[in-house]
Amino acid sequence: MQFDRFGERGDREITDVLVRFYIGNDDFPSGVDKNGMPVYQVVLRVNKSKPPLLGVDRPATDDDIAESPEAYRMYQNEQKGREMEGTTGYPIAMWMVPTASEVSECWKNGIFTVEQLAKHQTAKMPPAIVELAKRARKMIELTAKQGRFEAIISNLEATVAAQNEQINELRTANEGMKVRLDILAARGIAA
Repeated sequence: MQFDRFGERGDREITDVLVRFYIGNDDFPSGVDKNGMPVYQVVLRVNKSKPPLLGVDRPATDDDIAESPEAYRMYQNEQKGREMEGTTGYPIAMWMVPTASEVSECWKNGIFTVEQLAKHQTAKMPPAIVELAKRARKMIELTAKQGRFEAIISNLEATVAAQNEQINELRTANEGMKVRLDILAARGIAA
């Protein structure tokens, strides 16, 4: 979206508008709850601004979405990154390494998990995201090695559990034999 602006000499300048979609409340209450407090509906809102002073913040319409499809796509990616439905892997939002701005940059580029970040082509990414991708690759390598050790440990734990079960069976059999020996010894002494 663009605004026309006339300069001091009357020449016309065209400037871009920053558009951002987000979830917010409606401007006016939709009702009153049982305590008498106003109830607001959650709606999709749009913030259109042209720095430094011009800004409009209101509920979004279909026309806003049609005028700014790229901003709406960024909003959808942001929502997908927050909800994490239908994706497998470690969510990038839960990873402690990136900052909030780096997470939103990843979401903007359709990266929602650490695994996706490790596999993503970093040619067109900012340097901070390239560094994150390197760290993600290292983390995946480490977890692959850790997974191998976890398999060995779980196998050994299963072996130890089976051996403990055998030891318990042998102890009960040994106790039974001790009782029989005591009975036989008592009969031999009493006879």
